Amino acid sequence: MNNAKESISKVEIIVESKVKMALEKERMQLAKLKEDNDLLQKQVAMLDSDKLQMYQREKQLQDKINGLTQDLQFYARNADTRDQIQRIEKLREERDVKEVKITECLETINAMQR
Repeated sequence: MNNAKESISKVEIIVESKVKMALEKERMQLAKLKEDNDLLQKQVAMLDSDKLQMYQREKQLQDKINGLTQDLQFYARNADTRDQIQRIEKLREERDVKEVKITECLETINAMQR
């Protein structure tokens, strides 16, 4: 009977030891998971902040685009401005033609000097 009690006592000690080891292992894993969770929550908070800043920047840019579009529409309706834009375009075209002629003349002069 003593042997049976001793065996049961030894088994209980072994079981208790194994349970303590398993619980300690679980506590360590839980602590690691909590650290990982905290880190992930901080990363999510940073990403949310970045996302908010990007939305704000997008809204600012969209507002700027809208303002520029309105300006463009205003100037497009204004006949004087259209005429001035057409004159500018015509002058640019004339300038481009003259630059081509100048380039051709310079090439001719360079060829003659050789």
